[in-house]
Amino acid sequence: METIKAILAATFGSAFGIGFFLCGTLGWAYWMWMAINVGSFMMFLFGIFGPFALIAGVLGLWSFAFGMPVWLFNMVN
Repeated sequence: METIKAILAATFGSAFGIGFFLCGTLGWAYWMWMAINVGSFMMFLFGIFGPFALIAGVLGLWSFAFGMPVWLFNMVN
């Protein structure tokens, strides 16, 4: 029984980690794509620098799913 619990924990932990990595990567890539399309160099730099890249990934994933928020477009343009 303990072996089954360990296998399930490892499987769900790995699936969560892979899903988190893919979502973060997809969001970040979409952020960079938006920065190039909008023509905002500051948006591009925001996506490159350290902890800001995590925020850019979350905002990029949101924009990928629901569209770029108006406040974000107004801020970077």
